[in-house]
Amino acid sequence: MADEGLDGFEPGAIVAGKLRVIRRVGAGGMGAVYEVEHTITKHRRALKVMLAGAGSSPALVQRFLREASAAGHIGSPHVVETYDAGALESGEPYMVMELLAGEPLGARLERGPLPVDESLQIVLQAARGVQAAHDAGIVHRDLKPDNMFLLPGEPLFVKLLDFGISKFDPEQTGELGLTRDGSLMGTPWYMSPEQVRGSEYVDGRSDVYALGVVLYECITGKKPYEAQHMAELAVKIHEGRVAPASSFAAVGSDVDGLIARAMATDVEQRFQSPAALIEAIEQLGQRRALALDATAAAESTAELGAPAASVAGVRAETTSPSGPEAATPGAHGRRLALLGAIGVAVAIALGLVLRSTPDPRPAGSASPIGTERAPPDDAPDAPAPRSSTPSATTDAAPDAPSAVAVAPASAKPPRAPPRPSASTRSQQVLPENPF
Repeated sequence: MADEGLDGFEPGAIVAGKLRVIRRVGAGGMGAVYEVEHTITKHRRALKVMLAGAGSSPALVQRFLREASAAGHIGSPHVVETYDAGALESGEPYMVMELLAGEPLGARLERGPLPVDESLQIVLQAARGVQAAHDAGIVHRDLKPDNMFLLPGEPLFVKLLDFGISKFDPEQTGELGLTRDGSLMGTPWYMSPEQVRGSEYVDGRSDVYALGVVLYECITGKKPYEAQHMAELAVKIHEGRVAPASSFAAVGSDVDGLIARAMATDVEQRFQSPAALIEAIEQLGQRRALALDATAAAESTAELGAPAASVAGVRAETTSPSGPEAATPGAHGRRLALLGAIGVAVAIALGLVLRSTPDPRPAGSASPIGTERAPPDDAPDAPAPRSSTPSATTDAAPDAPSAVAVAPASAKPPRAPPRPSASTRSQQVLPENPF
């Protein structure tokens, strides 16, 4: 027999003849939830038991059992699974559900708002579960962060809970409605205008409105409306004057537009189904991904440097102290690299010009590199000086003097070559920017 104390079932108690209580997970006004283990299969499950006081109401009992039957009708991975339901020997209704490891979205939001992409992913998955419920003829009517459970992972996985006040379509589910038309059902902050007015034409678009409210709260960390009492809140929901999410978070007009359409006070202007909301979120996610890729590509291009340009243009740009790159940490290093490359190219060009120009000096005159005298005509041929570097071949004529002479060991330190004349400089062609 179950050992039931003041706080419900004690750890170790056997419930329904096969479930051993491990611990109590939580409790509410209508019942309590326990972690239990099947005595034979050893599976860990969640046991939800209705309190004795609430069990005295036939309507509440039927709502409790309706939640158990919702999973069987829907069959979506985004809806909590139910394995068993019935009544204990003491008369309290119970149901056995899958044990979820994680936390409700409401608990997560107590720590602050979520990133935009994560918020969109959560509402996208919730909308898939809601669409599956609508396909089965069930309107949830109480969507809120506390009824959305987050399973850890990359990305998070969302499970919908508590279909206790859901509206069943008798033609699709074979079950009769529990509430009369015009009754006020749901949590006030997430109720659609037609729910607040007690309209008899509440349909699946009220769930779409609630999903819009949840998305707004995920991104901003705030509810769209705040009020001191129900009458004030009802007026604000009816008027629909909501500060855009961009007033509190760094989001664009596309996110504001999606939320505004989901929360439209006119049901005809709202997304007409969770499927339409899903499509809009997916398209928004694709646009955001493309924008992020473009930003990453631009940053990568900026790190590698600007496109190739003429040497003159680069020289003018690198000598300019202003411009958007003047304040960037890597701009100075890139300019030094470009200037170094330009210097090397200019030196090579000067060398080529010097090698192709005949030496106008008479024999015995000073060499650009050292001092040497021409040997007399009857002097024996002097041996070629040794060099540690391979000699370069030139296209100069045989009787033209060498453009580069190797100075003897006793020669004075080499002097810099003379600067070419203005006419020579005007004929030089600067190489193109190697970058």
